[in-house]
Amino acid sequence: MSAFLNPIYLITSIHFFNQRQNMALFMGCPMWQHPDWLFQKQLSGSKLSTYAQFFDSVEGNTTFYSLPKADVAKSWQDIAQMGFQFSFKFPRAVTHDGHWQNCADYEQFMTLMQGFGELGPIQIQLPNRFDGHHLGQLETFLQQLPATFRYSVEVRHLDFFDKSITEQSLNRLLANCGVGRTLFDTRALFHMPADSPEVVDGQRKKPKVPLHVISTANHVVVRYIGPARFSENQKWFSPWVAKIQEWLAQGKDVYLFAHTPDNAMAPQLALDMQQAITGMGEGHSALEQALPQQGLF
Repeated sequence: MSAFLNPIYLITSIHFFNQRQNMALFMGCPMWQHPDWLFQKQLSGSKLSTYAQFFDSVEGNTTFYSLPKADVAKSWQDIAQMGFQFSFKFPRAVTHDGHWQNCADYEQFMTLMQGFGELGPIQIQLPNRFDGHHLGQLETFLQQLPATFRYSVEVRHLDFFDKSITEQSLNRLLANCGVGRTLFDTRALFHMPADSPEVVDGQRKKPKVPLHVISTANHVVVRYIGPARFSENQKWFSPWVAKIQEWLAQGKDVYLFAHTPDNAMAPQLALDMQQAITGMGEGHSALEQALPQQGLF
């Protein structure tokens, strides 16, 4: 039995719901644990296993900083075998330190990926300094990657956001390689008043770049950061609903990851976005059904 259909908590997984409608929407957060997520304290099991009862994907930021030990990786792989899809990031030693394939981290990372079942797109997050002059390096890297996996590239340099020949070349390269272009929507974040440490920190760390909505592959990764109150997100997120529904109708897999400035309310934001996209009203989500009397946050 799928972990998402656990009768103890009356769980109906988001991905199971979407499969019934021939949709391929994967919802998640930028991490699988947070000290303010009360549902992880109220349910038994590991942080990852409780998270996986409510979401079917996650940004695997942990591999960006370090690779797990063998026993930890095995526990992750067990979760993946039940239908959960990680969207891991390449280690920063590969993407940020300029080593690309020529380092032990690359070999260890790719070996680790082989142990999982189906994965979400492996994310290639490039540093701010990666500009149009480095496209040749990216092309060489992409062409040598194993075709076993799907990939998505996140760029942050303004060279790739001016609709010039440089951006066109990037998009053409990704399309030719069947690689997605990660869409990181930070507009709402930078319209928030910088009146809290969380917002100030978010605005300092996150890229302030235009949003160019484009799909270069059969999968799309959307990273969305907004206020904890969904009503304040309407201006920014409403246009996404029709676009994501369009991609789903085209048979694309869409991975939507919800961020808030400190991610304390990221699960609630993900729930609100999922309801907006699927049209599934209140009372039908895994998060709402799990512990309705105790609250989740």
